Amino acid sequence: MADVCCALAYLRRHQTAGKASSNSSRGFSTSTTSSWGSGFTVSSQLGFQQCKDADWLAGFCTVSAARLGACTVGELSAIGWALAALGFKPPAAWVLTWHLAVADAAAAAVLAGRLSATAAAAARAMWALKQLPSASGGASKTTTTTVRLLEAITAATAAGMCDPQTLAVAADSAADVYRSSREQQQDSNSKHGLQASMQQLMQHVVPILHSCTSQQLLMLLTAAASTGVQPPDGFLLAAVQHAQMLAQQQQLSNRCIAGMLEAVAKLQAHVVSVTGHDYAAATAASVSLPQQKQLQQHHCAANRQHQELTRPQLRQWIITMLRAFSAESALPDELTMVLWSLAVLEYHPGLAWLNKLWLQHSQQQLPRFTASQLASAGWALTVLNHKPFKSWSRAWTEAARSQTAAASPGQLSLLLYAAVTLDCHVDKSWLLGAAVAAANSIRRWSARDLSLGLWGLAQLGLRAVADVELLEALWSQLSAQQTVAAMPELSPHQLLQMLQAVVLLRPPAAPVSAAAAVVGLDDHWVRGNPLLGRRISGNMLRRLRWRARTTARQADAAAAAALAATRHHQQLLAIQSTTSSSGQELAVAAVTAQEAAAAWRTAVTAAAAAGATLVSASNGRSPDAAGMPVEPAWVLSWCQAASRQMHRWSPSVAAAALSAIAALGVQPPLAWQQQLLRQVLRKRKHMTAQY
Repeated sequence: MADVCCALAYLRRHQTAGKASSNSSRGFSTSTTSSWGSGFTVSSQLGFQQCKDADWLAGFCTVSAARLGACTVGELSAIGWALAALGFKPPAAWVLTWHLAVADAAAAAVLAGRLSATAAAAARAMWALKQLPSASGGASKTTTTTVRLLEAITAATAAGMCDPQTLAVAADSAADVYRSSREQQQDSNSKHGLQASMQQLMQHVVPILHSCTSQQLLMLLTAAASTGVQPPDGFLLAAVQHAQMLAQQQQLSNRCIAGMLEAVAKLQAHVVSVTGHDYAAATAASVSLPQQKQLQQHHCAANRQHQELTRPQLRQWIITMLRAFSAESALPDELTMVLWSLAVLEYHPGLAWLNKLWLQHSQQQLPRFTASQLASAGWALTVLNHKPFKSWSRAWTEAARSQTAAASPGQLSLLLYAAVTLDCHVDKSWLLGAAVAAANSIRRWSARDLSLGLWGLAQLGLRAVADVELLEALWSQLSAQQTVAAMPELSPHQLLQMLQAVVLLRPPAAPVSAAAAVVGLDDHWVRGNPLLGRRISGNMLRRLRWRARTTARQADAAAAAALAATRHHQQLLAIQSTTSSSGQELAVAAVTAQEAAAAWRTAVTAAAAAGATLVSASNGRSPDAAGMPVEPAWVLSWCQAASRQMHRWSPSVAAAALSAIAALGVQPPLAWQQQLLRQVLRKRKHMTAQY
């Protein structure tokens, strides 16, 4: 069975390659290709489901389902590879049977001692797992099968019977499955099981690193960084030394250099965070003695790993990689990956490299940057404390203008933060566009996003150009339960930024709101309004005002579109009465006018509902009835979060916090004030002793 499937896959692959070569010789563009990592290049567009192959493969799956349990792991992996290479999607029941069979066959082969062949077959099966549709058990079944295949590969690696290519493909496939499990929010047990299996595999990788090619080394580093495993002793040092040798031999492409820098930055950041966080947890009084011992051992292992790769070694490796990196031919993602990695690794490459290489060559490509790449570049320049020249800042600002609507909350908050820290000049339309995009997605913003994004909007001067409804929509998430609960997790700087944003985004002295008068009030609809008689919070009232204002603007736009479509239709009618032109264009214009009128009626209904909801909810309250952006209780919650990290505050942060609280007119608790004073005196005494 496996031979027939593989033969068909090879045959179609050669046919597609020949057709692509023929098209290329005639000047036609060819489809992109993807490699599974073991020398097989598979076309991404084979088109077999439009021919008889699909019928044959469907029959093959029907016949083979009952016989999969008798196949070896090599045969099963070959079948999975062939179906994935052909672009065929087997039934879910067949995929589930294949999952169970390949995992059992791999375990049986390991018990029989066939380690080398089993590892190669398991790696091929893991590649097929990514391409085939999910089994009836969903993504969790894919994760479970991946864990069992990883166990077979780990056994072969521990015995020294696994080649670098097999190991790299297996690690890369496992990392893809882990990322998918996080995106689909699987249960923690399956994700932790996969992470533990990757941890076991990485324990035996170090002796093989020196024989890896550049692509294999990149795959291993990226997999370790993506799954968040703790690098084993000697892993980072061996990987860095081998990468440095490959760079000196000019065997690294821009993609490899950028990917390796990013992976090492993530692994270094993970090691440092484990060293600090777990040791602090181990010394906490609330942790039991067995847990303290375990965490202390983890801290010692992480500390040894951190000390193995010394700062001079890391610095020399970065210098070598930057010399091999060609900024002239780099793509946008490669440029941003390199700069982001330098910021995370806390390495400043120098003004000459930043200005003459990175900024100069990235400026030409800024219009092609995505929102994520623009945010990463802005954040990295901020961390490196480097102000770009004005032409680059203008190009970055214009590129960010077109990406604000498509940016995620985290990306948009970083764009706003970078626009301030990089001294970018933004006009009113840019600022209002970013603020509206933020208000439309504000309920999905985390506490960190709020501290960075709202602070950026406040510093850019939003209060002077925005109306009250827009400001209230931005305030609404500050008092959300998840925001208040996450405030202790913010850094001192981010916590201070959130408080400063509240102060700077206070409403103007005489706010005027026309949201309640957008549409007439339907008495019958209000009597049936479920909000009637309920206590409406300030946050809900702010969201209702923003909803009324937004729907009113949408109704205005729909009315303008309907009017334009109707006029166009009337013009065509007048033209047709005097000429003998075809009536097809007239028919299309008539349909367009009807659709535009229907959209206008729908928008008016939505605006009327939003306006009536606002009026019934406000029940005569003035537009500024919500008062300040936050209630005094929120300020007290902020003080409680600040007290937990006040030992990290500098005197300047303490002074800024006191100034912001005084501006809000809220009296903080006396105990909090005393704690703050003691912290300032302690820091002052420490600074005096140093001098």
